[in-house]
Amino acid sequence: MKKYILFLIFSWFIVVPAQANAAREAPAENFIMFKLGYMDPAITIYNPNGDNVSIDPGAYYELSYTRRFGVFGVRGALGYAYNSCNKSVKYENGFQELHKVDLYSVNAPVTFMYIYSSGKFDFYAGAGPGFYYRKIKLDYSNRSYEESIKSSSLNVGAQGLLGMDFRIIKNLAVGIDLECNLFRVKFNNDYSDNNTAGELNPSLSISYSF
Repeated sequence: MKKYILFLIFSWFIVVPAQANAAREAPAENFIMFKLGYMDPAITIYNPNGDNVSIDPGAYYELSYTRRFGVFGVRGALGYAYNSCNKSVKYENGFQELHKVDLYSVNAPVTFMYIYSSGKFDFYAGAGPGFYYRKIKLDYSNRSYEESIKSSSLNVGAQGLLGMDFRIIKNLAVGIDLECNLFRVKFNNDYSDNNTAGELNPSLSISYSF
């Protein structure tokens, strides 16, 4: 019994400090990240004359939460973007013109990640499914009338992700990443391209870990 007690005491002084050091050195398990990025919408407004209209690029904002399990992680994100263009395009009838296009985008992907840590750097890559909501508003006019067309589309797609974070201090990091989103757009009008959309969104990020 005495030997058993001495063994437990010895183990306490060996194992507990080792576990404490490991806990201090272990990577954080929870990450909250805000991203400011660039979105170039892969949606085209169709013109029978062949002079199609592409929507102008704009800012992309995203808030995400990542749970890390060793070298693996799961990220849930919610992103938003507003894009527009103001261009006049004459159609075959000679009078109808497209004056303005507004596109509202919401991305909600879930990404399964592999994370490699080296010093102050974290490198990660991942992929997963997502929901992609698009709402478009088209304003047309000619000499006799004005028309506004609204359409929306909720789509299931997939995301690929590649990025890097640099820890400024223990719990704060900045980073860069590149998202690739693939989904099929299905608007219920005759003017929007309903093909598969592929969007590349480069972003800068800041994250807090705990």
